[in-house]
Amino acid sequence: ASQLAEYDDIAISLVIDPLLGFKTHKMNPKFRWITCNREDLRHIVEKYISSGDLDEACDALSSTKWANHYLMNKTPLQKQRFRDHLCRYLRVFSPSSGFHILPVRRYSAEKLEAKICVTTEWLKSSKIHDLCGCIAEMTDEEEKRLLRPGENDFSIMFSTRKKCSQLWLGPAAYINHGLLTEINFVSTGRNTACVKVLRDLKAGDEVTCYYGDNFFGDNNKDCKCETCERRRKEQANGSLKRINYSLRETDNRLKFRRLHSVDSVSSGQCSDSSMCAYEKLPVDVPVETTKNTSDI
Repeated sequence: ASQLAEYDDIAISLVIDPLLGFKTHKMNPKFRWITCNREDLRHIVEKYISSGDLDEACDALSSTKWANHYLMNKTPLQKQRFRDHLCRYLRVFSPSSGFHILPVRRYSAEKLEAKICVTTEWLKSSKIHDLCGCIAEMTDEEEKRLLRPGENDFSIMFSTRKKCSQLWLGPAAYINHGLLTEINFVSTGRNTACVKVLRDLKAGDEVTCYYGDNFFGDNNKDCKCETCERRRKEQANGSLKRINYSLRETDNRLKFRRLHSVDSVSSGQCSDSSMCAYEKLPVDVPVETTKNTSDI
């Protein structure tokens, strides 16, 4: 799990952050901007967008001074796994991916964040293969060492069958919460999954999924997504109070871990057995697909 978190932070810094122009989420709260020319990184990604040569772009990013230094002492297997994860983020910007990662300020007045929007029509039951993620089991030691409540526990799910926490990282970790259940995740391998569309999406639509009833406080009262604000506005008969955004409390997930033994995959603050994005895979993804993922 710690290796996947490391790969994810670096891949995002090489591909996503230079193109968006700001630092997006990281598993390491103290992660600093990569010390190389971000314009060079942006140029490599833009060249890939125009040429479509994935191998050339991946080689160019891996050959930058910073990346080359990082990979210097890695084993061939570690290098290949990092390359695979880097390619997942590069394929976001392929013209055939059908979606983009874009900046959004709705969720925080202080900083830009990111969202997923489709660039073409996706019909119900379609699979967006490049909108994907990886799963890695976390040991108790890794959970204590890696997670900081409210800072980097944005992408954790908990398997009550295996009684362990798991990381869910990749392009799909940028999917935000919404009241409408638009997507779920389907297995694409032992430790990977991609998005399946549950209702028709048209170009420009943001891809969201339902995190659960109490992910952002009681009845999601702290959520700033458009659908939650619309619901609160309707409940208040047009009087909408602005509420500060907050993240899930890890304590609740740990309490759930202690008290429940439901044979499914469930998030710590979700009382239902449906799906909490980032924290939970829906029933389409067998729990078995999360086995033996700690060495990603």
